[in-house]
Amino acid sequence: MATSHTVMVQQRPQDIQRLAAYSWLQVAKSVRGTDGLPSFTTVFRSEQLGPQMMVAWPDQYGINWTKDHPSPGDQVTFSGTWQSCDLGQSYNLNSIGDWEVNNNNPNANPGAVNIGINNYISPVHIIVGIQDPLTKGWVPIWVAPGPLSQQDHAEYEPLQIVQIWYQNKDRTGTMISPPSTAAMTYDMTNSPIEFFMYHTDTSTWSHQPSPYPGVR
Repeated sequence: MATSHTVMVQQRPQDIQRLAAYSWLQVAKSVRGTDGLPSFTTVFRSEQLGPQMMVAWPDQYGINWTKDHPSPGDQVTFSGTWQSCDLGQSYNLNSIGDWEVNNNNPNANPGAVNIGINNYISPVHIIVGIQDPLTKGWVPIWVAPGPLSQQDHAEYEPLQIVQIWYQNKDRTGTMISPPSTAAMTYDMTNSPIEFFMYHTDTSTWSHQPSPYPGVR
């Protein structure tokens, strides 16, 4: 059974009023790419500003691909179809852009979603996503910054490091653009749930493992 993590953001009335122009919470998740470094590329979820905002996700990953890398603020579009891919599993991209299971990938990373080989007619950008447990649809969390060349392999490691900030409008599934407030990055690897609050008087975030008192 897939484990899950939850970001819970709480805001007091005075901060909600001051954040009115940036009325959406944005949450991004990081992935470690082929350069070995974690990065944030895509807004995983947007939640409208309120006293209590919750973003939760299971560790149920999938892969897709796109021919062209989207620009900041653009909606992520897909050139292929989603393929469920547990950590440690491997798939090849074939010559017509479909996924084929690869049970003999010598480069497979047990903590990653693995592409055994790109047999498509051109380089592609791999997309990592999470499956919504209610709708069973897929939401992109990350687009590889660099292309996967023909005949090449790659390993992409989803991490439980999140980034949160406020910005106008629902940006779910779009490439990250400059935030309107300070962003906070937090490692939730050992935290199934964490509570956060943005303080408009200091333009800073705080976090703690239990709910903030007096917030309803």
